[in-house]
Amino acid sequence: DYKPELWSPVKTVLLLKYMSNILTGKDHDFEYTNLLYLFGKEKFDLLYPDFPDTSLVPVIPKNTKYPPPTVKVDTQKIKFPEAYVSEYKFEEPDPFLGSNNWALSGAKTASGRPILCNDPHLALNLPSLWYEIQLSAPGINVYGVSLPGAPAVIIGFNDSISWGLTNGSDDVKDWYSIQFKDNTKSEYMLDGKWEKCGQRIEKIEIRGAQPFYDTIATTIFGPVAYDHSFNKSKTMQDMALRWTMHDPSDECLTFIKLNKANNYADYSEALQTYTCPAQNFVFASHSDDIAIWHQGKFPAEWKEQGKFIMDGTSSKYMWQNFIPQQENPHVLNPEQGYVCSANQHPTDTTYPYYLHGIYEYYRNRRINESLTALQHAGIEDMMKLQNDNYNYFAGEALPILLNNLDANSLSGESKEIYTIMKSWNLLNDKGEKAPVYFDVWWDKFYFLLWDEMSDTTKLMEMPNMFTTVRLLNKFPDMEFIDNLKTPEKETLKALCKESFISAIEEVNSWKIKNKKELSWANYKNTIIQHLSTLPAFSVLNIQNGGNHHIVNATSAKNGPSWRMIVSPGDEVEAYGVYPGGQSGNPGSPNYTSFLDYWTQGKYYKLNFTKTGQKGNNIIFEEQFSK
Repeated sequence: DYKPELWSPVKTVLLLKYMSNILTGKDHDFEYTNLLYLFGKEKFDLLYPDFPDTSLVPVIPKNTKYPPPTVKVDTQKIKFPEAYVSEYKFEEPDPFLGSNNWALSGAKTASGRPILCNDPHLALNLPSLWYEIQLSAPGINVYGVSLPGAPAVIIGFNDSISWGLTNGSDDVKDWYSIQFKDNTKSEYMLDGKWEKCGQRIEKIEIRGAQPFYDTIATTIFGPVAYDHSFNKSKTMQDMALRWTMHDPSDECLTFIKLNKANNYADYSEALQTYTCPAQNFVFASHSDDIAIWHQGKFPAEWKEQGKFIMDGTSSKYMWQNFIPQQENPHVLNPEQGYVCSANQHPTDTTYPYYLHGIYEYYRNRRINESLTALQHAGIEDMMKLQNDNYNYFAGEALPILLNNLDANSLSGESKEIYTIMKSWNLLNDKGEKAPVYFDVWWDKFYFLLWDEMSDTTKLMEMPNMFTTVRLLNKFPDMEFIDNLKTPEKETLKALCKESFISAIEEVNSWKIKNKKELSWANYKNTIIQHLSTLPAFSVLNIQNGGNHHIVNATSAKNGPSWRMIVSPGDEVEAYGVYPGGQSGNPGSPNYTSFLDYWTQGKYYKLNFTKTGQKGNNIIFEEQFSK
């Protein structure tokens, strides 16, 4: 008997708060606190560095000169944990959500005009997350995609500029351990005194039963979002949450202003009200400017503040200030002739403020290397790059596995699979078998290697793939190369062989269970799922390539939710595609009318009309419904 509520302006305002939860809701504060207790600071820094390698390519080009910081931060000492913290945690967003964007200056294109590209990687759903739209009214004529309920185009272009977004991936969510006076949670300890809590009562309606009333205690740091009532555990600590998502903000105004912007100055001014989730706003204009801003509201923190759970009995651990908006990382018309972001580190180590987060290490390097090599680039080059299936991660990790696997000890099936892996071109194309074996082999190896962090009774986080590869190359005999299930220390060669044999067994089990030809597309099994999860309204087993850490980031349930390429000029040239259609009705021919194009890596031209002109949308829809 559910009936949708009427839409209201409050729901529009909350739209970006919802996106903030999806894009900034994941953090490692609990896990890192436990790991600091388990390993000590020296080992922790080795396994979980803020900047794991000097080869990283940040969003803002290396060697950019930053002005001295205008905000000073008083550094406090890290308090080392004396025990493990809570073993339960909130449900968190998918860690593989991300995006790519870049802009080439006219100096690197065949047309002499800039080209801007964007493909946000979000959940693949039906009806589609995005819908394509042109908004024309006095003072505005803009084309792109929007979200239901948004008052503007979110990613798009007008006759003067184009812009796109990727997630900033910064940690703007910090936890504080709170000491209450008693179970009433009406007072908490702060700087040696009992301070009164604020309290908010939330009424939760339950069908067929009395409402449930939840009392939320609030502190100087924020709401106590985590306490003994969570999962009814007696071991839960009381944790307050400081999160920029909770702050008043006006992101909607940013997009309204971008829709009307004419130049770099307008674009820069529009970003000033944008708070959370932090985004990399890429920009290109008719006047051949290209730019990128790492935009959000960032606390000005001392090094490692917010990386671990902080002491909530002392106000010294509060956020002291925020980085001034004009000092957020940004660049206009860099010498390299392009700007690019793919959820990587926003800056190198010369940036004067401390930023940390959960960053990506592979897509951005592949894109940067490709853009550096390109000269006289055209639209087709950009289409090819957005659909690139090269597995940069495998290019660095597979040699470690192969070089430590004794080929002479293999025979039969294992020898054949070794040969397949050895000759793989490192492309995760849909018909390839090698990506399946690599994906399973690496997973088996990775969990054997880091079995020290596999204790499910405590919150842990294994070192990321990038750090793992770097450590294996630098310290092939490091102490973590073992198997906790066996008493003797194992070698890297032993772990590689054990995981290789286990991977073959798992793939063979998959073939027996699924009764399908072994291919990357079949194994990956990309699904465009209806919001109801009903299979009849979904599209199953999409036949395409890609995966996590690949420019074409299409995985089982996430991927490029909108691909857009725009070249601004006297006549805007633009192309796009998304995995769905303009209708949300499963019975409509326009429900999935663009899906085949999206699957095949094709695009359609975006019919941007001048103000007052009649578009050809009906012809357009009929063309793709046939």
